[in-house]
Amino acid sequence: MKKRIIVVMTGLIFALTACGKSASGEMKLAENLADIADEITALSDGSDVIDDEASEAIYQETLRTLAVSLNEGADANKLEELGYAPDYYGIYQSAVGLAGIGYAVKDIGGDSNGELFIGDMATGAIYDIFGAIDGKAVHVVSGGARDRYYVMSNLWICNEYSGGANESGWTVYTYSGHTPDMTYQYGYKYDGYENEKNPWFTTDRNNEWVTISEQEFNDAMELSMQRLELDFKPLSLVDTSAGSAQGAADEGEALEDMPGDFLQEQSGKTTFTSYDEVISCLTPGQGYAFIKLIGSDEDVLVVTDFVFEYDHSAYNASIYSKFDGEVRQIGNAEGAGSSYPLRAADGILYGGTNHSYETYFISEEVGTLILKDMISDGLATGSNTFHGFTRTKNTFSDSSDFTGGEEEFEKYITERDSKPVIVFTIVE
Repeated sequence: MKKRIIVVMTGLIFALTACGKSASGEMKLAENLADIADEITALSDGSDVIDDEASEAIYQETLRTLAVSLNEGADANKLEELGYAPDYYGIYQSAVGLAGIGYAVKDIGGDSNGELFIGDMATGAIYDIFGAIDGKAVHVVSGGARDRYYVMSNLWICNEYSGGANESGWTVYTYSGHTPDMTYQYGYKYDGYENEKNPWFTTDRNNEWVTISEQEFNDAMELSMQRLELDFKPLSLVDTSAGSAQGAADEGEALEDMPGDFLQEQSGKTTFTSYDEVISCLTPGQGYAFIKLIGSDEDVLVVTDFVFEYDHSAYNASIYSKFDGEVRQIGNAEGAGSSYPLRAADGILYGGTNHSYETYFISEEVGTLILKDMISDGLATGSNTFHGFTRTKNTFSDSSDFTGGEEEFEKYITERDSKPVIVFTIVE
């Protein structure tokens, strides 16, 4: 027990010394030392030893829901609705699928229940943290590629974020394991927007930013890089045999026979003999259109559950294509209400909102709808950082991280809004 407490207290001392000789910064952190120490939970002698299998069992449904949802075609928006970080969609759409998403259970709260960390298998960045309270999984926080989390060597949590070339930083939290909330401790940031000549800042739990020197900032950054490497397992190892994330009426029902959209639910079919058969299953008020998409030599069919009468547009749709002699659903696309309808031009399907830019085409490898581009300003998730990826070819391996800022993002949005709106035929 003594060794564990010393490690935590060492983190406090380093946090203070990282402020160097900046009187105002050091004073503010020093004033809160007693408060921070009070929130460190004393650990019993056996608390470092947890039953990994028992702790992991608590999170099986959380992991299974994520894995099954991705396998069933959940996009970034759906993942957010389910309470997960949207970035898993981009990882899943890459060549590695579920194997690119990692998870680990580690006790950082000292309550003998391990916390669940889910993130990027390749980088070790954490995008979701879950805790166990009264034997049930509770969501603690979500992040993303430019708003990522790490476990520090003293078992505190570090949140790194980036808002472009002139703004980045990190904040540090403790987690007790007894509530779904983390406790803010201190933060550092580089903010050239606020102070171009002296952009280095620190803050304590009073959340008042004070300037420090570049050296003090760099020393603190070095401390934040002292991370604990979690033993991530690939999400592909999770047993998904319990059924659909939406809940299967028959536990033995195959995932491929589960309805993937409104049309399949109302028709009771998942495959069709022709486009005409698909259209015949639509009901009054629903609509359809044909568009060209890169990855298909023929037009594909787009169907929607709701059409705006004044311009025959729609903001969400399912896409159907001919596949091995049958017509099957190959994916879904989303816009946002009448202000952000679905659009199509030059073999690209355009979706997204005022906070996201999303385009689609058909994968040449597997014939399903995949994201060509997915860029977000981070406002929907609270990260307030621009992130995402772009593709020039319709292959999983061809993707590049979006590294631009507001100006580049707005150019994408303006370009999208200039494309023709898809005009649907309304079923009478």
